Amino acid sequence: DGNLAQLHDLATGVTTDLFRLADDRMPIGQCCLTPDGRRFVFIHADRDAYLGTFEGDPDYDTWWTRRERCRDTHLETCDLDTGERRTIVVIASPIHHVLPYDERHLLFCHPVAEEGILLTDLDGGRYAHLRTRSDDGGQVCHFVGTRRGVAYEVLKGSGPKRAGLLDPLGRSAFELALPADVGYVHTARDPDGLLWLFESDGPGRHDIRFLEAHDP
Repeated sequence: DGNLAQLHDLATGVTTDLFRLADDRMPIGQCCLTPDGRRFVFIHADRDAYLGTFEGDPDYDTWWTRRERCRDTHLETCDLDTGERRTIVVIASPIHHVLPYDERHLLFCHPVAEEGILLTDLDGGRYAHLRTRSDDGGQVCHFVGTRRGVAYEVLKGSGPKRAGLLDPLGRSAFELALPADVGYVHTARDPDGLLWLFESDGPGRHDIRFLEAHDP
């Protein structure tokens, strides 16, 4: 039953029921815990609206144009100590992932009509778009939080693929061009933000890349 949220204790093997979503809701996306392990952060959408975006088994590009039909997606927290649930964001778009940045801030994606990094916090009620589309059409697809900031890559558009590191609170940012032979990219996570690692999936070659020279 996908609407039942449970907590499984790896040390004891005990599974505890946390809560059950209403039948007209549907859990979607990749969820997370806050770093202190206290809050479960999860995503749910209107069931009929979300499933309707997949009607007729569309290809990915067609499905992307239908994301705007999913207009009541909730980003919510559950306090694992008290059981209290709080809605922190309601957005007219599916949410694909939510990741912790630090003890209070959360990264999530994507806005309805493009790819991008969104930032909110445990108080909720608002969010910010951290890196909007470039003049050449480049958009951030994948990103991870590190102790130095948010690491990401820029795909699409007419310019070169790029890697970047930004401070989501102070707003400073740094970007560099990735090697020309890099394929479709996923940014890997070094918790300290010191190593720049990327998965590259290109014609005839699927590998992990490490950039030896990067910071200015």
